[in-house]
Amino acid sequence: MKSKQQTPLAYLMALLGVSLADLGEYLYVAQTSVSKWKTGSRPLRPESPHFDGIVEYFVALARDPNRGAKLTEVMEKLYPEGNAGTPQGLAQCLRGFLVGKMLPSTALHVSMRERGKLYSAQVDVYSGLEGRRNAFLQLLSFAASQKKPASLMLVDERGMASAAGDMEYLRQLSSQLVEVMDAGGKIRFLMRRAEPEMLASRLAPVLAHENLQIRLLPPHVPVPRESIFCLLGNQMLLRGMTLAGKPLYSSVQSDDFTLVQYRALFESLWEEADAAFARSQLQNLTPEAFREMLANTVGEALDLRMASLPYLTMGGALLMEVLDVNGIGGHNWRRALGCFDALRGVPVRLFLPARALRRPDETQQETELPLLSAMMGKPVRIRPGQVRRHMLDTAAFLRSGKGLKILLQQGETAAEDGRFAVFCRRNANGGYLNLRTGVASVTMRPALVECFSAYYDSAASALTAQAACPGYVAGTLEQEALRTDFPP
Repeated sequence: MKSKQQTPLAYLMALLGVSLADLGEYLYVAQTSVSKWKTGSRPLRPESPHFDGIVEYFVALARDPNRGAKLTEVMEKLYPEGNAGTPQGLAQCLRGFLVGKMLPSTALHVSMRERGKLYSAQVDVYSGLEGRRNAFLQLLSFAASQKKPASLMLVDERGMASAAGDMEYLRQLSSQLVEVMDAGGKIRFLMRRAEPEMLASRLAPVLAHENLQIRLLPPHVPVPRESIFCLLGNQMLLRGMTLAGKPLYSSVQSDDFTLVQYRALFESLWEEADAAFARSQLQNLTPEAFREMLANTVGEALDLRMASLPYLTMGGALLMEVLDVNGIGGHNWRRALGCFDALRGVPVRLFLPARALRRPDETQQETELPLLSAMMGKPVRIRPGQVRRHMLDTAAFLRSGKGLKILLQQGETAAEDGRFAVFCRRNANGGYLNLRTGVASVTMRPALVECFSAYYDSAASALTAQAACPGYVAGTLEQEALRTDFPP
């Protein structure tokens, strides 16, 4: 079966307006020979006596300003490190392009086979973030369909942060990555940054998979202009480009010239990156799971981020009253108090949205404690009068100087939708609790813990002095709690 796709030579001839006669005259060959190279009926190979002549011809055409601009633009997009602006660099790029299987096209072709060999588009260009995501999902789908386990090399400087908030894309991404690894595929993942939310997002099964290796790119290691690229073994490359003043675009390529370049680049980055980490582990959110995450924090430090004041800032008397009113006794009662006691004396930074310090709405009869509810497996609620005492207890805790610090964040935060993040610092133990799914994720990957630490430190340093002042926060809580219009 012969491909109906254009060959790279045909693409260049159409781009620059070159006829069969033009090229044949330059090479001193018949037009029929040029036609066979153009259609692909006679392969154009690097060892052909006319291959270098064809490269020289197109380099000579590039001296014309209009044709040169067109050709240079295409080659620079395909080979950003190829220095296509010089004659020598352009010649090297053209050699790589001409040995590719197919031309640039508008869709990803992965199903066409001839004599057992895969033929795919050499370059497919996708515009915008949506195009990049679609290209990545198609590449993963193809990887999962392979008879032999796939090998993926992924560089993502942002750690897939660009996918945050798009739940459907995260679901598809996680599903396909896990499918590749469940089939025996190995994935090596390099990233520059990581956020605690990754541990309990839809990517959690990916991060916990035994066939995934992760390393963090040290700050001093530069990555070329790509913010993301992914190699599928020796078959295919997806790379996204972010250039100043130009729209976001991505390309899928399969020519050997480009694949060799990027394999070498990945291996050099991998060698310079941090050592591989231990696996993350997922477990159900229980008091035991939470206590396990806190077990090594005594004498260290803890960062929490929530949407409202947690039960951990209550006084002991109020907590026992709340447990009793909600019918929590016996073993569950002791377990909740155990977690509560574990935090006393431990330095805690509690990140809250500013709205968390306001009194309840007048129409709100009860307020749920999401963390305690998730741990007990049932809704745990407090009445407005208990909310008032909770606010006063928290203010007293702040003024006592026993380690609690509340940092107020303006605008929307990751905790606004009811999720809860916990991070144990300086002891290679980080965790994330998702109150919606009831899943706790724990990591002991030192480089991830270091990255999470930097994430929280950065969030703290971005706040104003007032938003981080214990006296100001305690005063605000007391002022709100003592208002005469506080719901009874």
